[in-house]
Amino acid sequence: MIFDIIGDIHGHARALEGLLEMLGYREHGGVYRSSESGRMALFVGDIVDRGPQIPRALQIVRNMVDEGEARMVLGNHEYNLVAWYTPLSAERRAQVEKEYGPIEGPLYVRPRTERHAKQCEQTILQFAGQENVLKDYLEWMQQQPLFLDLPDLRIVHAAWHPQAAATVKEYSPTEHRLTDQLLHASSFPGSPGYLAIEYLLKGVEVSLPPGMFYHDKEGAVRRRSRTAWWQRPE
Repeated sequence: MIFDIIGDIHGHARALEGLLEMLGYREHGGVYRSSESGRMALFVGDIVDRGPQIPRALQIVRNMVDEGEARMVLGNHEYNLVAWYTPLSAERRAQVEKEYGPIEGPLYVRPRTERHAKQCEQTILQFAGQENVLKDYLEWMQQQPLFLDLPDLRIVHAAWHPQAAATVKEYSPTEHRLTDQLLHASSFPGSPGYLAIEYLLKGVEVSLPPGMFYHDKEGAVRRRSRTAWWQRPE
């Protein structure tokens, strides 16, 4: 099998269509299919957010995956979107309120801060009036794996981490997907479920020296930085 590995699309459906065409895929019956047998696309997550054609990008990827013309793993933006709409468990809510005091209204796995709202703003805007369609996509996302461990290839959005992969397998032994149980476990900072999502979907990070920081592309202050985990230490 030959895989065309395609990284973060972030709602740029027209660019995706152009790339697929360049790679020899043609749309038939609403599905892009390779002109070569034994070849498929492999999407490494982050289909949503930022770009101008998010619903179309999701439609392209989902149609290909559902028809067996592609495979996909979740990125941190898919996880964040699912978590944005998932209410906190009663156990985690009690923990939060014990620390901060009583809180009115619902709480979610992904805290609804201004920065987090900005990250998924375009996805929410572009699905305005189509909330049921978005809900269906969220359910579909939870059916997709967090990583692929193939005989000759491993695919993950951010970093391959054996212990994180083992944690996911405890929740989903064969499909390696974001189950409801893992999603709620990931809301407890420092827990195995939390760390599994951090490592696989966001990367392995280290703290910067005291007083050092940088601004990411969205303007947020960062005091931790991702490591080049794939390099052998010299």
